[in-house]
Amino acid sequence: MQLLLDSISELPINDIDFRERILTEESMMPQSVTRSLSGFLESIARFIAALLRIRWSCYLVSIANRQIEADGATEHTNSSAELLTKIVDSAQRVLAKVHPSQRREAMTTLYALVVNRCHSTACRMLLERALENHGDSFWATLTTNERHFCLNMLEECLREVDNEHTQLTDGIKAMAPQRTHERTRSGTSEHR
Repeated sequence: MQLLLDSISELPINDIDFRERILTEESMMPQSVTRSLSGFLESIARFIAALLRIRWSCYLVSIANRQIEADGATEHTNSSAELLTKIVDSAQRVLAKVHPSQRREAMTTLYALVVNRCHSTACRMLLERALENHGDSFWATLTTNERHFCLNMLEECLREVDNEHTQLTDGIKAMAPQRTHERTRSGTSEHR
């Protein structure tokens, strides 16, 4: 379990780099944005999960075969760079939908969302590992009661992270100018 935590605990991008990349590349972003704010926020979450899962997969491969580590490092770096670019691109598009006076606050909230999604992915990966791999060195040493306690704690952590995610996304959505009509998932218009 410690190996999993160590391999994914490093955030894919720090706060300063995140802000610099968004501000540096913001001028290249097209002004017409047709996708919904929720869609861009979900994209950020998916890209972060993919990035952390790639990082973990590469780590497992490198443990299994040190030769592959050198070969996989380039592929891992390329995939990570592509995903970071997609995260920044989606973040820029979210900021384009936010009222200009609230973009700095939205940037801070977006970075908190990145951190939150990293925590969510880590919890989910730990749960998956606990449920799928009874031969794991950590989980194999636990009694049934200890295992249930750990699983309950992970589930509680995941609930808290998900609650924080809801608050962060609601906060970002509140910064976007309100439209008179917005399409719901069912396809009907809803008056706001």
